[in-house]
Formats: sequence, C-alpha cells, structure tokens
Amino acid sequence: MDEWDALGNHGRPGRLVVLAELRQRAGLYEGRQVVLVETPTGLLLLTREQLRELVRVGLTGTNLVDQLLADRRVAATAARNARHPHPFAKVEDEILSIIREPAIEGNSGEPNTHQ
Repeated sequence: MDEWDALGNHGRPGRLVVLAELRQRAGLYEGRQVVLVETPTGLLLLTREQLRELVRVGLTGTNLVDQLLADRRVAATAARNARHPHPFAKVEDEILSIIREPAIEGNSGEPNTHQ
C-alpha cells in the first residue's frame, strides 16, 4: 500500500475513518485515545505514547531548570530596569541633546557644548 492508498476519509461529524491496514500498523484500535496536533503544515494524529516520545526527543539535551532560571533572570532585570532606570540615563539623554544641538551662529561650526 503506498501513501495515497492509505488515505481514509471523513465519516460522520467528528469521526475520521482510517483504513484497517494503516490502523493496524499504527497500533490503533477501537477506543484507543489519540491526539490531534495542528502544525503549520497540517494535522498530526498521534497516540499519547507517540506524543510523549516526540516531546521527550524534542527536549533531549535541554536543561529545563537552567533555562527557566535564565528566563526568570532576564524578566527580573527587565522589570527592575522599568521601575528603576539606569541612574545616569537622564544625564546621558541631556548630554546627547547638547551634542546634537545646532551650532551657534558666528561660531566655527563646532557643536554647542556650553549653555
């Protein structure tokens, strides 16, 4: 049976008909729970065991605790900076605005560094 022969069809509302040979190869039987996962390229029909294995393989090599801690540190730093901006941020803004001011007429064209 090639992949085109393995196609089932949609039966009564809420039911998907899968050919017997394909069900047998996939270990599907009446009453077995399956999970439909929507992806950008279509739907995946998986048993719970297959889904568990897919997630396990996807997380292999990932240290979830370290990643969670790093994410929390980044979020905490961003929140702290939002509440208490850098102490020199206002001074830096003033310095930049002075440097960017147009030159005073009659001056040599140098930026105005005096107020």
